Amino acid sequence: MAEIFYNGRRVDGRRPNEIRRVDCQFGSGYSDGIVFLHQGNTKVIASVVGPHAPRAKGDGVPDGATITCQFTKPPFASTSGERRKLSSNDRSANDFATAIEEIFSCVIRTEKYPMSQIDIFLEVIQSDGSEFACAVNATTLALTDAGIEMDYLVSAATVGLWGSHVFADLCRFEENPRISQLTVVCLPVFISFPE
Repeated sequence: MAEIFYNGRRVDGRRPNEIRRVDCQFGSGYSDGIVFLHQGNTKVIASVVGPHAPRAKGDGVPDGATITCQFTKPPFASTSGERRKLSSNDRSANDFATAIEEIFSCVIRTEKYPMSQIDIFLEVIQSDGSEFACAVNATTLALTDAGIEMDYLVSAATVGLWGSHVFADLCRFEENPRISQLTVVCLPVFISFPE
């Protein structure tokens, strides 16, 4: 297992608790909010459109907004050089989209946007591990850029466990069956002190 962890360093030179460099660029375009987020070599574009009238008549919820998410990963996105087959029925992409819809339905103040829809579009441009965590972070930033009211700012990170070592922010090489992994999505905790 020396190829994963050697002399206190990981395969990319980071210490176990060290995260990759994060870079964020806000853009402009046809979306209400758009962000290009790099976490190491993982690159995700998140765009938010809305709130707007629901696409289909009768789809609106009278007491709040409907959140939709589309998550795509093109076949060339992997840093390993492999090209995967593009499928409209990509189960992991559908699972990621559903999870993001559920996460942000709890955080967005949907009651402020009755009978409306908020669309989240996520595109993984380059995948080098921890892509779901990167997508969650990019979504938070894009919603903020779009001016969507939220109760909390959501953040996410992927951690891995190998033996007695805990690794933060896994890269693609570390996302393998030998390392147990967990993506943690966090909300800030506010403590109020009695006066």
